[in-house]
Amino acid sequence: MAYVLSRDADALICVLYNSYLQRIKQGEKRSSAVLFGGSESIQSEIPNWDTDRIDEACRELDRNNYLTCVYGDDVVVEAALTSDAIVYMEQRFKRGLDEVLGYIQTIRSILLG
Repeated sequence: MAYVLSRDADALICVLYNSYLQRIKQGEKRSSAVLFGGSESIQSEIPNWDTDRIDEACRELDRNNYLTCVYGDDVVVEAALTSDAIVYMEQRFKRGLDEVLGYIQTIRSILLG
């Protein structure tokens, strides 16, 4: 089931899925490619976002079963893509990495904001 996501949550899931695909392409196992660490680690994927913004987007994705998050002091300390997220993104971007990268270019203003 696909959920309606905020722009920030949608941008974050696209960036994380892109990273997941690139990791697999580089030979990383799928079981570790889904792991992203905490909000500070995720910030390396979207450096223009502060960790509060990342935490909020992660919470939304967690509520919608697209991320599994572990929290400490109300911040994300571990985040992982779920199989629901991967299936959703595979259906959304049928051509894979190239299509995801193209979409990320179109939402660049959100990522830079």
